[in-house]
Order: sequence, then structure tokens, then C-alpha cells
Amino acid sequence: MRSLYALPEAARVALCLFAVACVIAAALAFVLGCLRFRCGLPYWLEGLLSLLVLCQALLCTALVAQVQHNVAGGFVVHGGHEALRRALFAAVALASAGLFAKGRPLPAALALAATPPALPAVEAWLGRAFPAAFAAALAALFAGSVWLALSRYGELQTSLSGLSVKQAMDSLGTAVLFYREDGRILLQNHKMQELMLQTAGRIFFNGRLYVETVSAQGDEHAGALRLPDGSFVYRLPDSAWLFTARQVPLGRGRVTQLTATDVTEQDRGARLLQQKQQALRRQEEQLRALIDKLEEICLSEELLRVKAETHDLMGQKLTLLLRHLRQGQWPEEAFLSSLSADLNRHRQQASQGPGDPAAELGELIKSYAYTGVRVWVHGDLPPEPGQALALVAILREATANAVIHGYADRIYARILQEGHALVLRVTDNSDLPPKAVCEGGGIAGMRRRLERFGGELTVRIAPRFTIVATIPRGGGERGVRADQGAGRGRPREPAKFI
Repeated sequence: MRSLYALPEAARVALCLFAVACVIAAALAFVLGCLRFRCGLPYWLEGLLSLLVLCQALLCTALVAQVQHNVAGGFVVHGGHEALRRALFAAVALASAGLFAKGRPLPAALALAATPPALPAVEAWLGRAFPAAFAAALAALFAGSVWLALSRYGELQTSLSGLSVKQAMDSLGTAVLFYREDGRILLQNHKMQELMLQTAGRIFFNGRLYVETVSAQGDEHAGALRLPDGSFVYRLPDSAWLFTARQVPLGRGRVTQLTATDVTEQDRGARLLQQKQQALRRQEEQLRALIDKLEEICLSEELLRVKAETHDLMGQKLTLLLRHLRQGQWPEEAFLSSLSADLNRHRQQASQGPGDPAAELGELIKSYAYTGVRVWVHGDLPPEPGQALALVAILREATANAVIHGYADRIYARILQEGHALVLRVTDNSDLPPKAVCEGGGIAGMRRRLERFGGELTVRIAPRFTIVATIPRGGGERGVRADQGAGRGRPREPAKFI
């Protein structure tokens, strides 16, 4: 190294810096070589040669730094590290020979070109030309290291390696972690580290401890949803993750693969579906309550209808019987039998539903004519069966009231259209009531029948006792079909009476 002392200060500093650059390049080539996929003896020989070249660069840097240090101290030391220089050259030569034998001559040739100038014998043989040869060896070492680093980097980008596997894992949207039975982590990606910070607030180096921590935290704040297969969903404020652990073989043993998948959208959909199901259950309960209430209402309406029909029919028959008794006539057995049969028949009809309006009106007129009470009906029954039945029922009740309370024997009924309404007027030849009429169940029943069609009932006393029933045009029966009210499937022709 005596000739290096003769170099100018700037040359020695530049040579020292260049040696440091060689160390960096050799170290980069060695690291990239270690990341490659292990593929037999050539891989190990190239790795050994890269390590030896790195040691050679460090040795050259140490020699140049020693010279610079000695110059700064004002003394000269000849040589140094002779044994290490010889041993390093021998190791490089053996590794290069192995690579030549395996068909890898280029890395071996670059290493052999950079190693000999560092030998003590070569230094003594070159004399004053040693600095130039030493600088050339550093240049060859730097160029070879850079070339080797670039080639290995390209190899890592196009082949399977530890680096490519790590890069592929880091690019995943799924968090992945592998750990041994004792919990020691073998491999994890960046997503798993980020998830550790979000779920536990720190980075774990024990996979089993992390799983236990996350599971316990999820149970504490009810953010974890347990699944039958052992996996669980951990809910964060803005996301949800499905943690799944399974055993995978590795060599002669087994490791645990922990996977955390982002299921935010699926969890949001599941929660929304659960809310919809709860809303549907509430609506179902409300609908059931409404149906039960509707059944009660329908039953009440049906009872009222049957009561009204029974009241009208019984009132008509009892009025006929009372008429006989008032006239001082004892009813004949045939009349009583007919009356009993009519009552049974009408009772059955009332329970089954309304009948034919025209037939009922004809029977009404015929029944009262038998006792000397004449009923005249002018006009046509409306074609809508429900309205026609309501008018017949009102006429029946009005006739019964006139005969019982007013001793009438002439009933006059008129059905006509006035403007946009259907009007029924019923008058009689009864005596006027001495005081205001107190409405009972009969008149209340008339009003109830008309309310189903949006109609109204008016009771007049002067100059004659008159009942006026009004139904607006188009006033269909509320809640009941017209054909259903008549017990038929088609509309009837209007009945005419004079």
C-alpha cells in the first residue's frame, strides 16, 4: 500500500468514496440475491460469491481508509491484512470455479477480475502502478455489483421469489398473516398491520395473541359476530372484517393462516335486511291485529243486519196478528200456521242473506192486504239491489209503525228521482201523534240502512205523518258489493208497482 501514500489528497479521498460506493453496490446485489427463490447449488454458490465480493469491497475500503488515516497522522505503515487478503482471494477463486463448473461464468469472471489487485504479491509486483490497478479493480467490482443487482432485480420482477410473494401479498385488499404453533409470525402483509392498529391499537409479533385479543375485544363491545365454522365478523365504526383461521402444511409441520376479508358491504346489506325483516314482522303483527278487528266489525255488522231483518219480519207478522185482534177477529188456524211458516222461512232467509227486493215487496203488499190494510207503491225500485232492499225494509218498518201506533189501514209510498237523489216518501191515513215522535229502534234501523249508502231519513208530522228516505245518485253500499247485497251475481231488472 506504499504507492497509495504518494497519491494526492484529493485522489485518496475520491478513491475512498468510490470504495464506499462499491460496498453499497455489492451489498444491494447480495440482498437482492437472497430474495430470489432458492433453486439448488447454483443459487447457494452465487449467494456465497456475492457475500465474498461484499467482503472484498469492505476490505478494499478498509485499506484505503487506513492509508488516509495514516497520512492524517503523519506516519506510513506498509501493507496490512495480508492473511485476510490471501484467504479472501482463495475463497473467491473456489466459489468462481464452482460457478464455472455449473455454467455460470459471468459472475465468476467479474469476481476474479476485482480480487487479484488486493493480493500482497500483486501489490509488490506492480509497484508504482498499483494505485491504477487498485482503482481498476474497484471499478470492475462496482460495475459487476451494479450489473448483478440490476439482473437480479429483473429476475425478481419476472419470477417467483420471496420479494414477489411479499409484494403480491401487500397488493391484496385482504389482510393475511401466517404464524407457527407458538404464535411466532412468519409472514404478514401491510393490510394486516393496518388492521392490527385499527382493531388493537398496536402491532403484534405473536399471531395467536393477536387473534385472542381481537376476539376478546369483539365480545366485550358486542362488535363481533360468531359464525358456526369458528370465524367471526369484527365490526369497526366504518367497516366490517371477516376473520378466518385455518391450518396449512409447511414442510413437515403446519402453520396457521389468518385471513381478514373486508365484508363491509355484505354486513351493511345483512343489517339492512334484518331491519327490513323486523319492520315486516311489525307490519305483520299490525295486519293481524287489523284483520282481527275487521272480523269483529264484520261480525258486528252481520249481527246488526240479521237483527234488523228479524225485527222487520217479526214486526210485519206481529202487526198482522195484532190487526186481527184489534178487529175482534180470532185468527184462523190456517192463518196462524201460515204465519208460523212465514216466520221460519224469513228467519232462514235473514240468516242466509237478503233475497229478491221485488218478491219481498210483493209479499209485503199481499200480507197486509189479507188483513184489510192496503199498501200502494208508485214508482220503480232502483236497479241497484242493495238500495232496493233498503227501501223495501224502510217501507216495511214504516208500514208496521203506521198500523201499530197510528191504526192506519191505508199506506201510500212513492219512489221517484228528485234531482240527483232517489227519494222514497211514505204517508198513511193514521191519526197524528199527540206529541213529538220519540225515535226507537225502528227509525234508528232505517237511518242505519240509509247511512250505508250515504243517505238520510226525515220524519215529518204535518200535515200527514210522512217518512222521507233519500239516497244520493251513485251512492253504492259502503264496504259491500251491490250484487253481493242481493245474493246474486248479476243486476236485476227494476220492479214496477202502481
